Amino acid sequence: MARDTDADVRQLRLTPFGDVCVGLERTLRDAALAAGREVELIIEGADVEVDRSVLTALRAPLLHLARNAVAHGIEPPAVRAEAGKPRAGRVRIGAHLRGSEVEVSVSDDGRGLDLEALAERAREHGIDPPETEVGLARLVFVAGLTTSDRVDALAGRGVGLDVVKTEVEALHGTIDVETQRGGGTTFSISSPLTRTLVRVLLVRAAEQLYALPTPHVLTLRRVDPRAVHRIEGRPVVLHEGEPLPFTPLARTLGMPTAVPDDQLIPTAIVQAGRDRVALSVDELRSVDDVVVESLGERLPRVRGFGGATILPNGEIALILHGGDVVRAALRQAEGGEVSLPEAADLSAEPPTLLVVDDSLTTLALEKTILESAGYRVLAASDAERALRLLDQARVDLVVSDVEMPRMSGLELTRALRGRTKTRGLPVVLLTALSREEDRRRGLDAGADAYLVKNAFDQTELLEVVASLLSDPLD
Repeated sequence: MARDTDADVRQLRLTPFGDVCVGLERTLRDAALAAGREVELIIEGADVEVDRSVLTALRAPLLHLARNAVAHGIEPPAVRAEAGKPRAGRVRIGAHLRGSEVEVSVSDDGRGLDLEALAERAREHGIDPPETEVGLARLVFVAGLTTSDRVDALAGRGVGLDVVKTEVEALHGTIDVETQRGGGTTFSISSPLTRTLVRVLLVRAAEQLYALPTPHVLTLRRVDPRAVHRIEGRPVVLHEGEPLPFTPLARTLGMPTAVPDDQLIPTAIVQAGRDRVALSVDELRSVDDVVVESLGERLPRVRGFGGATILPNGEIALILHGGDVVRAALRQAEGGEVSLPEAADLSAEPPTLLVVDDSLTTLALEKTILESAGYRVLAASDAERALRLLDQARVDLVVSDVEMPRMSGLELTRALRGRTKTRGLPVVLLTALSREEDRRRGLDAGADAYLVKNAFDQTELLEVVASLLSDPLD
């Protein structure tokens, strides 16, 4: 009965894709008039039904991409006529279903991306441009690498495609681009049909539970170690005759990895866009429909993770972002073996860390990262509980949020510095407060390190913790 009710509720939330396109034709007509272009808009898949909240979140990225097609893609009528094209350019917006995802595309038949200009802008920013056309095209998603000097309403009010990418990834989706010189550009967005339930593959890696959305999972295998080949010293496995980079999921997430024995290795073949990798794990658990919990407004986007879910047995699984994981695995494959930050010398009893945060999902994320690095981790959902734990247990380092009810992280830090027992205890503040004056207040309160959640990187956290533990304050 409950399952039927849930299904009825989800059905009521479905809205035709065409609803999100209402008003786009007029918007593009006005944009074309302002730019001196002639544009025809074509909508495909208007009847495809998607969760209303997903469509609402997709509207801004679609509007930006459509304007972008007019501003940067479609040529002036005279230029098109000279090239043998119709004077009016076409912007095509379409949607179709693929499993539990909706795929939305925005394409134009304009000039295509200027890959040489993108490569030059990358060099100006100190970035080595990729060697492939696919890699060069994806530079449009890097902040600051636009090749247009225009900053106006038509060109997106100065907001780059990196923002569009961030908006799509907030939906646990991915975005990719294809371009052809003189033939146009297509942006493709893949997003879950619903923001409430996501089908995931549950896996265990580095003694932690993770959830990988199934649209990214092509197939599951158990790889014989003898079937792992090496190309230029880098491990690969063959999938349908194609050599794929082969790397442990734990290593991709910056966690320690165990040396595999001679047993068959549980492996997931994972895809994001056109990229594929083979990720080994400790255990392939099951496929389940789970409710996605946000990591919180103060931790909106952590590299590699798209949220968390609480399973029926009470376990917390972190939901992986397929695009981030695949890209990280490919970066490792290109660079060979990866040197990971070491937590500390864990041959003896591991150091005990105390994590303090009033967001349970953020608390679970930080606890998972630190435990996977080999630490023993205690958790407290507020500063007062943290002080009680410190009275009861020996703790080697504290990681605390700042904005918490009743007692803030700054007050907690001052309290620790005022106690003889905890005066020299290393304290790391991990907070959403990013202004320089906020950082100064944190350090003035006695914190040893101040990290910002919006720019959070688990590798940086592990490096800071390892540094403070290896060189404790007197």
